[in-house]
Amino acid sequence: MDFPYCFPPRPDDLEASDILRPLKLKKVGLPRSALRPLMHACLPETVKKEGRTDFSRLEKCFRLIVLNLIENGRIGLYTAIPLQKSKYSKGQSLNRMYLRFPQVSKVLSALRHHGMVEHFEGFNDPRTKVGRVGRYYPTAKIGKVVELEKLANAIEAYWDDSALIESKVQGPPLPEDHPDLVRLRKINDFLKNFDWPKKAPLCLKWAKDGPPLSGGRIYTLFQNMPKMTRQRYLTINGQPTIELDFQANHARMAMAIFDIPVDDDPYATIASKTGFSRQRIKDFFQVAFGASSKVQCKKSLTQPKKTGASQSFSVEEFNRIDLALEQDFKRLPIYKGIGTSLQSLEGQITLDVLCAGVDADIPVLPLHDSFITFPKYEELLHKKMAIEWKKHVHQDNETNASPRITKK
Repeated sequence: MDFPYCFPPRPDDLEASDILRPLKLKKVGLPRSALRPLMHACLPETVKKEGRTDFSRLEKCFRLIVLNLIENGRIGLYTAIPLQKSKYSKGQSLNRMYLRFPQVSKVLSALRHHGMVEHFEGFNDPRTKVGRVGRYYPTAKIGKVVELEKLANAIEAYWDDSALIESKVQGPPLPEDHPDLVRLRKINDFLKNFDWPKKAPLCLKWAKDGPPLSGGRIYTLFQNMPKMTRQRYLTINGQPTIELDFQANHARMAMAIFDIPVDDDPYATIASKTGFSRQRIKDFFQVAFGASSKVQCKKSLTQPKKTGASQSFSVEEFNRIDLALEQDFKRLPIYKGIGTSLQSLEGQITLDVLCAGVDADIPVLPLHDSFITFPKYEELLHKKMAIEWKKHVHQDNETNASPRITKK
């Protein structure tokens, strides 16, 4: 990836951020001491302490924080760093990265003092689940102290694919020959030979009911990238990519499964009828499919502060959309709690599309209900997506519906 001298303009949305993760410099690249000029500039007292144990610990902390700042900053993301001492205690993930609160505080204070980062006060972020975090964005001043382009291109993550499935439920692990594990290993073994921003093994997040009743989507670290940033910076091996998307996928899958005439774009149809934006209707559908009753859905959408939902609708707005759905899509199974089942089905489609890419020697990256690859493979990816969608959606019915696949 061509790395500009300056980082992209920092995003207005503070949620465009990612938490600290283990990073290192490639063996073929810059030495581990490449960041020492920056460290000595920010922490002059460390010049005389090289080789001492306390210097080694501080240097590890400094290196990890700066590598994360550069990796996130190059693609327009803040680095979210916890500001609570308890998050660095024994057993916490940050502690396992050898980070200690005193050293982190010292490094962040020095970077701020010397103008290497812009800082935004922390707040509790339910998405990161790490409590109060501060947002930090690198400035171009870093590039005046170190060779920024060489440094950025030498950063890589530790490739640890030992935890392929994350589950919210306690229970026995899946057998090694479980189809999901077999496919994930096949996909990750192939993809680890390629490079992309926020590179890490893919994993499958199970929903609250756990396998095999319901599963989640394939999870990738780059999915938090803002859309415009992703379109500009999400490359594979430094080469441009294209993104193909299953349009209105959950609604169209539900229609096909329940033998309902499949609307070309259910979100746009209801949006046109009610006067809302398509995105607002998409937000409504997402909650409505997951809710087990209309009462629960209404509460989630009209009282978001109490339920944690990101959307907010007035009661009148909820009733207007509900009426339009009753009139146009009466048999659509909303308010039935099928959201996790749809996610599970989408996850199975994703696994098979990715495996089809491996079989064709084509790198394909997933992003919710979208897929990313090189432009020259657009036609082939489109074909594979359609085949796998029909295979999974049509298995229990006689519908002849097809997916609507669009290029983003």
